[in-house]
Amino acid sequence: SQIRQLGNEARELLEYLTAEMPENLTLKTWLAMTIVATQSPMVGVQMLQEVVESDPDFREAVVNLGLLSVQSGQYNRGIERFEGLLQKDSLDYEVMLYLGICYLETDQQAEARILFEEIAQAPIADPALRATAQQYLE
Repeated sequence: SQIRQLGNEARELLEYLTAEMPENLTLKTWLAMTIVATQSPMVGVQMLQEVVESDPDFREAVVNLGLLSVQSGQYNRGIERFEGLLQKDSLDYEVMLYLGICYLETDQQAEARILFEEIAQAPIADPALRATAQQYLE
């Protein structure tokens, strides 16, 4: 299909760019996420873990590992990742939303409500994030 072909072309380009600039963690993270969507997702996950080992504070890789934890039902692992990010940036409303969802899935409703209320009331939060938080509150 055309989508698969475009995905392969993107992955090939990212592989080339990552080989040319191996220190560029953004490129490596993007490449890892294109690999996660293939028949060998663990190769992509391992690549994301390498990025985080290289820079534990690299937000994009940590967020993606957290989201992959959520997708696989490993909510406690997601909580670890998202709580770590919030310790570094307490106003990261996207991470706050993901953490709230993890809390919901692990029967920590009170903790989730606190986060969703904070997002819903934050004038600087993305309107889509505020609306999603509001939906979870309802």
